[in-house]
Amino acid sequence: MECVTLKDRKVGDGHETVFLAEIGSIFNHSKDEAKRLIKAAADANVDFLKGEILHSPDFSLDDEYVFSYQCGPEEKTKSESHREIVKRKVNPLDFYRDIFEYSRKLGLEFIVSVYDLESIYFLEDIQPAAVKIASSNINHEPLIQVASEAGFPLIFDAGNTYLGEVGRAITWTNKYKAPGVIIQHHPGSGPALAETHNLKIMQTYKEAFKTPVGLSCHYIGDEMLYTAIGMGANTLEKPISFDPKKEDIDTVFSLHIEDLPKVVQKIKNSWKAIGTAPLPLKPDRNLDQRMGLVASNSLEVGDNIDFENIRFALPCRGISVEHWSVVKNKKINTSLQEGTPINWSDIDFGAHNP
Repeated sequence: MECVTLKDRKVGDGHETVFLAEIGSIFNHSKDEAKRLIKAAADANVDFLKGEILHSPDFSLDDEYVFSYQCGPEEKTKSESHREIVKRKVNPLDFYRDIFEYSRKLGLEFIVSVYDLESIYFLEDIQPAAVKIASSNINHEPLIQVASEAGFPLIFDAGNTYLGEVGRAITWTNKYKAPGVIIQHHPGSGPALAETHNLKIMQTYKEAFKTPVGLSCHYIGDEMLYTAIGMGANTLEKPISFDPKKEDIDTVFSLHIEDLPKVVQKIKNSWKAIGTAPLPLKPDRNLDQRMGLVASNSLEVGDNIDFENIRFALPCRGISVEHWSVVKNKKINTSLQEGTPINWSDIDFGAHNP
């Protein structure tokens, strides 16, 4: 598998799992809220900010198409015109320039989802760490072409997609010379239940396409993040918000900003716990907790080495328990007091003393 470089950060096996704190368009038209989210993400020491550009509602037709989602304190299902949802979240390009420059000023680089070609042209000026292609655009060759030719590493969400569709998108990135690709498993519209995640698919993507893989987490809670690390995730993406109970799209499975620092630390700890295989040799390992043979009562010459005469205790001061099969039913060749460790010299091996 080839690693992908996001700015100066290596992504791939052997490198720490990268966490993307997603603000999306959860702030709607409020630049102040967007900046507060960015500041909180920077303070929590996340690896990258994940945003998106919605500068025009025209990528959604002005017709009767209705989108349903869960939201609010009771996770009720709400249905709205998709066009109206988009219009609630559209901001001018200068709005995005301002918030992304603010993120960079705080030392937090960013990754941006795009839905039209104009957004990619805009990003050529501010140079994000990567461009993300939504799972619904896995078949959008023009979008993938322009993003690839602009020189951006690409992140694909692979949700509700066939393996062949993912492979075709990878073929396009090769054709148009994208500098790197990451595939993020997307378990479907949120909130996604645990049993719908099928996290093993990440290994399938990694083996099939030789790319880093990750999880776009749409689960209520944080446990899928740590499970994904154990399954080999190289990236993790999770929405953050000040109010997961807000009645809006994509908030119900967001992570409350107050929980973000401890989740970031848990992610780092989980990655450290993966380690390597096989275990590295430890020539100086402490074996004090291993047991040896001890006289369970006073022994005389000719007594048997058996369970009636021998017990086992730590630390091992004589013959280790691993040699039991060698010495059992042999004879003691000297008198020993109860509690005395049994040494090799205490055993009658006849002419074959070790």
